[in-house]
Amino acid sequence: MALTATANWLNTAFAGYDRLILSALHAVGNGFFTFLFKLITLIGEKGLVFFLAAIILMCFPKTRKLGVCIFGAVCCGALITNIILKDAVARPRPLTVSPYSQWWAEINAPMEDGWSFPSGHVTAAAAGMVAIRLMKGKKWTAPAVVWVLLMMIARNYLMAHYPSDVLAGAIIGTASGFISYFITRFIFQFLYINRRKSWCGLVLNWSAPDYKGIPSKLGLTGEPENDYFAKTFGGGADAADKPEKDPNRKKVFAVVTEKLSSVKNLVPAKKAVPQEESKQIVQPADHAEAEILAQEENATDAESVAAEENMPQNESVAQTADNTQAESNELKDNAEKTEQPARRSHLSLNKNPLQSRTRASSGYQGKHVK
Repeated sequence: MALTATANWLNTAFAGYDRLILSALHAVGNGFFTFLFKLITLIGEKGLVFFLAAIILMCFPKTRKLGVCIFGAVCCGALITNIILKDAVARPRPLTVSPYSQWWAEINAPMEDGWSFPSGHVTAAAAGMVAIRLMKGKKWTAPAVVWVLLMMIARNYLMAHYPSDVLAGAIIGTASGFISYFITRFIFQFLYINRRKSWCGLVLNWSAPDYKGIPSKLGLTGEPENDYFAKTFGGGADAADKPEKDPNRKKVFAVVTEKLSSVKNLVPAKKAVPQEESKQIVQPADHAEAEILAQEENATDAESVAAEENMPQNESVAQTADNTQAESNELKDNAEKTEQPARRSHLSLNKNPLQSRTRASSGYQGKHVK
């Protein structure tokens, strides 16, 4: 039978490695080891034990995440090994090649069919145990290593696989366990964040009946374990689920605030300008302008007195206007002779005294004039 290029390369490259290990196992062969390794092979047949355990674990919220991880790891390993690589490589089993066929007959090992590379038993064992180790912690490291090594030795002892086959199966199974672990973590992160939705809550919290208390005795029942990775997202978590903030942060903020306040007190504050002072009327500084304003006040007083004494309107107004006109002309001449111009306030700019007198002479007497 013609071998594929990959199978021919494996038989050539690993010939010494494969023969060394298989000959050592054949040298220690006896009835006890034959029985033990047949039993181990039966337990790990097609990864059925891990499939069954995964289905049971997925029925309860407390262990659902572990069951999903184991199920995904075994499925991933089976896909890579049994569906893709075995038919692509098409490497014959050692029990079909001399002298391994004679060694297989001596230990009365069961007949195996299918291709040899890589080992499906070892792939399933490595995938399932690595998934358990990643989900349950370091305490499962030793059991995982022991079980995978026993499965590798069993498959070589029964001449069902070359040592290079089981080595490839262990690598593929380990990779499948890590792939399933990260996918499972992502799935449960999504479910935990969106657990308010009906179908997400159902997936997380649905539980099979506690039949005769057996699941409770096995420790399968209980509340679902919170995925602490999901809390880093904070999307759907309640305020009570979120981790408390570091209490030392408040102390640090208080100290920083106190320091900033002390620095701020050292800076002199700007004096605020009172609103009354900003709107204060500029008083006339020039003496001539002051005289004009005084004359205006006197004229106003004279008008009011004339109105109260019922003086004739035309006569009082004419007399007051003449006197005011003369005084205004005299003061105006004196103001023009001065070198410094008079600073006028907004009163003097807005109100011309001559115009005021003209209005007074026209007959305007205020509210006292009838």
